[in-house]
Amino acid sequence: MIEQILEFISKLSTPGFFITAEVSREGIVIPPDIERFIREKLVLIEQGTNVRKFIYQREDWRIIFTFFPTDRVVNEKYALKNKTFKTIFTTKNYKTSNGINLESTVNRYENILNTNEIKGAKSGFTKDAGRCLASITTLNNVDYLLVVINSSTTSPYNAVKDTITIYDYYNNNYGYKNIINDDTFIKEIPVDFSKEKTYKITGSEDIEKYLKNNTEVTYKYVGSDKVTFNTKKGSKLGVVKIYDSDVLLATSNVYLENNIEYYPIITYIMIGIAVVFVLLIVKKKKKKKHRRRRR
Repeated sequence: MIEQILEFISKLSTPGFFITAEVSREGIVIPPDIERFIREKLVLIEQGTNVRKFIYQREDWRIIFTFFPTDRVVNEKYALKNKTFKTIFTTKNYKTSNGINLESTVNRYENILNTNEIKGAKSGFTKDAGRCLASITTLNNVDYLLVVINSSTTSPYNAVKDTITIYDYYNNNYGYKNIINDDTFIKEIPVDFSKEKTYKITGSEDIEKYLKNNTEVTYKYVGSDKVTFNTKKGSKLGVVKIYDSDVLLATSNVYLENNIEYYPIITYIMIGIAVVFVLLIVKKKKKKKHRRRRR
């Protein structure tokens, strides 16, 4: 009977609003004046009232109607930062002060589906959106927030079933993966004026990303193509770009981590003088040979 009421509400024309209904007390016969009640509340809203939640009480029925403007987006992630909202959202059973027992939609189907992994949820239904469910869960230390829409209307629990299917897929196929750390080797670049001929470019920090389990990341180093004698420990050499195919996942700075032992500058001065001296001698000998040939 509740499903019939929800379907009836979904077919009503309510320009500017979509309406949700929570049945806290169920009667025996479908109340005949629900449409009139909703029309009266739409008139009140048009007249300027800020109230968006109205309680319908007739005979054995108690239905809470909430009117949501269709020109606004309800941000569930933002709403979950509100402790009161989160408490309500994750409560599966609640007893009111006057003894009414309220039960989450998810709980209704726990004998049919394994709903234990759904930590909080809110269901909804309209003709255009079908059966919907906004929910949260935590699986393997990963927090998920999911909104399922347009689930089949053939069964009242299809949105719950779809939610569990999606959670299971991501839990089995995705997770946080370390994509770079201090031990990640990227490449080697030459070192000038040192016994150390090359320097290994490695990661300088730990970065984790939520990825598919079989993801193979690639690295691209962008920066200095060599270490020169004036490069000091702690100097930035460049960055490492980390990709999943052609999608940039993150960038990591590269610094010179070690003290490079360069040859003393005097050594290079002496080598330079020696080279110049040798060149002068060679040039002088060539001139002498040239003079002898002319004679």
